[in-house]
Amino acid sequence: EVERALASGRAAGLRPVELLEAREEALRAAARQRAREALKRAVAAKEEEGLRRAVTLADEAFLDSREMAAALALMEEIEAKAKLAGGDASPEARARAAVVLRLRRAIKSRDFEELTGSIRDAERAGLAIRSQ
Repeated sequence: EVERALASGRAAGLRPVELLEAREEALRAAARQRAREALKRAVAAKEEEGLRRAVTLADEAFLDSREMAAALALMEEIEAKAKLAGGDASPEARARAAVVLRLRRAIKSRDFEELTGSIRDAERAGLAIRSQ
């Protein structure tokens, strides 16, 4: 469909730079749509790793954080239930919890170096969410 639209644009005399911009926007739109679909499937499945992958995909597609709210809330619920159930959390979940704890301490301290380091750790752990 994108290629057909680009061919129509070429036939209409659009400049190459305009065609390139249109192609890039079409690819971004497709990435956003894939992310939305992944979020929908992950929320329906209610599985933590699937939710995490879908949120990462949505973050990479620059979806607004409001579009990820249901998935994020469900992830928090799953993690809270795991903690209440005796901490049967996976090593990844424990590592993420440690990163979150460090981030909370850095926020309280208001130390710039500590904040930047803990934000970097959060991004590496897949906890970063871009908000538009």
